[in-house]
Amino acid sequence: MNNKDIVKWFVIGDFFKKEYDENPCISLSIHEKNDVLLAVKKAYVDMTPRNIGGLKEAHDNNKEQYENSLNSVFGTLADRFIDYFDKIPNTEKQFDNWHKKTCSDFKIDFQKFLDSQKVGYTIQYGKAQKIVNMTFKYLYCFDDAEDEYFKYCHMALDQYTLKWYNEEYDQNYRKSKEYLSSDYNYRASSGWSNLNETKYQNIQDLIRIIFDGKSPFFEEFIIWMKYKKKANK
Repeated sequence: MNNKDIVKWFVIGDFFKKEYDENPCISLSIHEKNDVLLAVKKAYVDMTPRNIGGLKEAHDNNKEQYENSLNSVFGTLADRFIDYFDKIPNTEKQFDNWHKKTCSDFKIDFQKFLDSQKVGYTIQYGKAQKIVNMTFKYLYCFDDAEDEYFKYCHMALDQYTLKWYNEEYDQNYRKSKEYLSSDYNYRASSGWSNLNETKYQNIQDLIRIIFDGKSPFFEEFIIWMKYKKKANK
């Protein structure tokens, strides 16, 4: 089973199960908004909104208004991914610029949603990277997705990948003056949801150095499963 089969198994076996059971020949496209929305909504669950205090109460108080507002945020994010696949970045820098703007715009949109629901919570960059990076991971299993489209993508940061990263940092890079200084700290000292933009980009920069030309996006599949298995022992 290759990386793409692994992700497809998780996606079809979880969020898309109902659709797949009803239509075993289901085809998903990175260019169809309704399909992309499925990936965005699954990635939203990975962003752990359940940990945002007051969100459930806001939903229960006015379900229709809540869902309409949230779906608007999802739709805007889905449009960003549609645009991405219409014009694939040609360099890491182009991808990083797209990623930064997408995360920043999502932060703004989601914060407006939270404020409209009178939820006293400030979203951090760590949650924005999670929904963006996990959406890419789910889109990768779509029928018309090609490896080439994802070669510059970042590694999604969560408890498992950050554990691997900190171990790698401590063992091989912590004392390196070439890459690190007191003013440019790469170690992940907080959980993924509380990462700020600077720390997030520092981590992604070092991850690219660690893999030396290999795509962190594809390497993450192996790392995540390995460290999740360790955690469950």
